[in-house]
Amino acid sequence: MRIFVTGGDGQLGRAMAEVGKDGELYPGRHDADDITRPEIIQTICDFKPDVVVHAAAMTDVDACELKPDQAFLVNEQGTRHVAQAARRAGALMVYISTDYVFDGNKESPYLETDPVKPINVYGQSKLAGERATREAADRWLIVRTSWVYGKGRKNFVTNVLEWAKTQPVLRLVKDKVGSPTYAKDLALAIKHLAQISATGIYHVSGEGACTWVEYGQEILKIAGIEKEIVPIPFEELKRPAKRPSYSVLSNRKLGTSGFVMRSWEAAVQDFLMNRDVLERKGPL
Repeated sequence: MRIFVTGGDGQLGRAMAEVGKDGELYPGRHDADDITRPEIIQTICDFKPDVVVHAAAMTDVDACELKPDQAFLVNEQGTRHVAQAARRAGALMVYISTDYVFDGNKESPYLETDPVKPINVYGQSKLAGERATREAADRWLIVRTSWVYGKGRKNFVTNVLEWAKTQPVLRLVKDKVGSPTYAKDLALAIKHLAQISATGIYHVSGEGACTWVEYGQEILKIAGIEKEIVPIPFEELKRPAKRPSYSVLSNRKLGTSGFVMRSWEAAVQDFLMNRDVLERKGPL
């Protein structure tokens, strides 16, 4: 299987390179392979991919709120370029979307069939990317995920470890509920779905749910660190963008395809077993 990955230097891109070693993979880089420029179409076609995993995106939620034009340029127009390339190459287009396409008013895990209603620019631009995928690609797979962490970038896990070293107490949000997702697990699920030629929309996230407070408590417990955590409401952070209060995704459909996600706690433990993460050696 020949896989072209946009955003190859990101957390998911690095994980795709790790789990896709049995095939041929092109890890596109943000600078060299700018998805907002139409030249990316030819770059992708020249690789002759079987699958295009579109992981490149503007994912900083607050930056998207402050720069909506840039958010839509990257997350909608950039996605359209990649989907057009997948169609020309005869490849499966895999678009990585987000739990933030939902408004957070539901009290049980979101299904793929639930109505979408994003409450911030990030979610709106990613939903626009979903529409661009459906419109421009012949064969498409939309994978919605949540709270992704992994190697290659700073994330909530590495931030908590850093804060524990530098701050007297940790102030973590108590009123937002979601599912942490290890990029390696996400990559394995994508590989599985591509191998069985799945199409349509699938939710893929760590199994289970937690608040950011519970997430932080689990990280510290696994790392063997004692630190006081002060629960705070999200409003206290005074962020530009709203976040859904509840954005847990149901993995039920993924399970029927033959792939079962492990618990988010088990995945965090796996990630933290890497000594480079705990000791902060090398790139995050």
